Amino acid sequence: MQSIALVLAIGGTVGYHLVTKLVPAGANPIAMLFTAYVVGMMLCAAILLVMPAEAGFRSHFAQVNWTAPALAMSIVVIDLAFILLYRSGFPLSIGALVTQVSAAIALLGLGYLFFRDRLSVTNIVGVALCFAGLWLVNRD
Repeated sequence: MQSIALVLAIGGTVGYHLVTKLVPAGANPIAMLFTAYVVGMMLCAAILLVMPAEAGFRSHFAQVNWTAPALAMSIVVIDLAFILLYRSGFPLSIGALVTQVSAAIALLGLGYLFFRDRLSVTNIVGVALCFAGLWLVNRD
């Protein structure tokens, strides 16, 4: 299952960045996101309708809490930021790389501070390599 999730995440990320880069320059980014979210909502509804639920349809929502609207806000910020980033001329080839590596470095610290994630010497060396990589890709 982990391999399938990884392939889906990579494929979805590649598709996401390609499509985001192709958003027409004259299109209102909020209208684009609104349309995308309506289509996404319909897709989610269709998937929920065919997913088996042991205790009925409402059981799908039993554990939904504050994290759902917080996730929605994060998604809107990410989507809008990438549309604006690519419109400003940021290269597709390094857009995801710079943002994902930077986010990964931030999450390493947050994971350590708030979730008791462990950092090994190897992790610290990896972070140093990430910083070196960010410096190299942003030199131009």
